[in-house]
Amino acid sequence: MFGINLFIGIFLMTKVASSADLHLERFEQQRLLFDSGEDHAELNELHLDESSEIQFNNIKSLRIKNLMAKKSSKIKISKIASGDDSSDGSNGSDGAKVTLFIDEIDGDLIIESRGGDGGDGRNGRHGRVGESGARGRHAHQIFGIYFGAGSQGFPGQNGEPGEDGQDGGRGGHGGEVQLFFIEKTPDSSIFVDVQGGRGGRAGWGGLGGLGGAGGLGGDGNPRGHSGPMGMSGASGRSGRPGVPGESGAVSIFQVSRETYQCLLVAYVSGGELNECD
Repeated sequence: MFGINLFIGIFLMTKVASSADLHLERFEQQRLLFDSGEDHAELNELHLDESSEIQFNNIKSLRIKNLMAKKSSKIKISKIASGDDSSDGSNGSDGAKVTLFIDEIDGDLIIESRGGDGGDGRNGRHGRVGESGARGRHAHQIFGIYFGAGSQGFPGQNGEPGEDGQDGGRGGHGGEVQLFFIEKTPDSSIFVDVQGGRGGRAGWGGLGGLGGAGGLGGDGNPRGHSGPMGMSGASGRSGRPGVPGESGAVSIFQVSRETYQCLLVAYVSGGELNECD
């Protein structure tokens, strides 16, 4: 048996051969990333202890002969960048499309192939403060005596407009999960999460920059008045919130052993589905 013990805070990435046995024992929190490099993965036994999680990457079909799952344990299906949350207003990635074959189910099974959350929009940059106005001209001066008034200072420059906020990213659409199983214990349950991702938050518009101070009045008798302050820049427009992703599709079928084997061969080897009852 291929045994792995995971402690809190550890995310283990490993490649596991098909037809292996996995047993995730609970200490605190455990997650395992399974990437076989093939479209189809197969496990003889998978035992998931409480709150454990296993993620299968880049598969189109998965067979588990004997699955034992305790409370809050989860099987997560993902493709490259599938179900990932995004940043800076990017769209969340869509969930994976996969077909699962499980011979026997014992416990509370949770399967997840949800869409990733859209990235929050970036807030707009605040506008720069306008430059101060130039000083007014001085009056004529002879032997330290001003003849006439100094001129008024020049107006300050207007503040720069604030930058528009970025739109939030669209949430990824939920995946498509099809599950075939032969048997499950009477108290077992199956829950499949293919909800769409959350739309990203809209970015706030940046504030407009303050107008620059007016220039000082020129020296004279009397001294000139200070120039007027520049106008503040307009605030940027806030972005729009991202649209949530749409929920995916779920199909769960309990079938006979003969139909199960026929479907398994068809999906894995590319046979004819219409030949299966």
